[in-house]
Amino acid sequence: MEKARLGIQKTAKILFIICEVAQIILIVTSCIIIGCLIQSIFDEKTLDTVKSFLSSEGIIQSLIEDNEEVTKNAIIFGAIFHILTNVIYIVYLIIFARLLKKISKGEQPFTEKNAKIIFWISISLLIFGLNNFVIAIVLCIFGLFISNLIKYGAYLNKKAEETNSIQENMIVSFAEVVENKSEQTGKHVKRVAEYSKIIALNMGYSPEYAEMVKMASMMHDIGKLLVDSSILEKPGKLSSDEYQEIKKHSMYGVKLLNEVEGDVLLLARTIAHDHHERVDGKGYPDGLSDDKISLEGKIVAVADVYDALTSKRSYKEAWSEEDAYNEIVKNSGSQFDEKVVDAFIKGFEEIKKIKKKFAD
Repeated sequence: MEKARLGIQKTAKILFIICEVAQIILIVTSCIIIGCLIQSIFDEKTLDTVKSFLSSEGIIQSLIEDNEEVTKNAIIFGAIFHILTNVIYIVYLIIFARLLKKISKGEQPFTEKNAKIIFWISISLLIFGLNNFVIAIVLCIFGLFISNLIKYGAYLNKKAEETNSIQENMIVSFAEVVENKSEQTGKHVKRVAEYSKIIALNMGYSPEYAEMVKMASMMHDIGKLLVDSSILEKPGKLSSDEYQEIKKHSMYGVKLLNEVEGDVLLLARTIAHDHHERVDGKGYPDGLSDDKISLEGKIVAVADVYDALTSKRSYKEAWSEEDAYNEIVKNSGSQFDEKVVDAFIKGFEEIKKIKKKFAD
């Protein structure tokens, strides 16, 4: 589906260029005729050039062809009619170009309503075929192609929404399973998801993508389904072997999500792998360097650690919000991405409200 979207954007870029070129041609043509009309004030022979140019025009041709005695007024009328028609064509092309520019940039105005509007705008172009039927037909076909492009985009959006809805239901169900497996985690998954959304918004992500990060982050600990409950619930300090087993949950998460499809689940797989990596390369499971860690994984890393610090576990007491905040800030640039920490600081008041709303 993503390939189809990219294909639509590339097609829109090509069509946008064609629109721009067509506008330039029509503007230059109109300027030439206007120039000739102005010059004819001083030299009437210039009207012959205008007459020659207009002799191929539809309704204008019927007025002046095979008429050597055609009046000056008839030629001027024909020229003005031609210019006005060009202006109308240019307006249509501007409408098409603006729409294509949005599509090419990923700003997808893909709705059935927009497709119908462009369809009828394109059909209306045939009215001006009285002047130049060929241009009218070409522009009409061009507009109908854009209409179908938007219609196809609307179809893809609808399918994507349906797929995302299914993915979201699956994610919520799995998140509940993960929560229920460990009594200690309580509402950890919900809080991390909300924190992640707040951080994403403060980093400049769109509300739609921030919501996607929120949903995907709910799967960050899904790998714990494959970790023995006795280790997850063990009171006191873990042994070296037990700690190594806990650390495997990142790769277990990747394994569980390895065959998934869809934007949200693919992002969930990335987050499951990356949320314990560190920007200084000392994280796990792969000790990735800063530029190899996904930004979404970095976001969830901050959200996850903050919630873990401020939550009570069998092996520790909950930290205060201020102490956990200071710990996150202290590790900016080493454990955590600096930009993510800045967004965390910016959204901290909202994060504290979420902590109270979803308290264990």
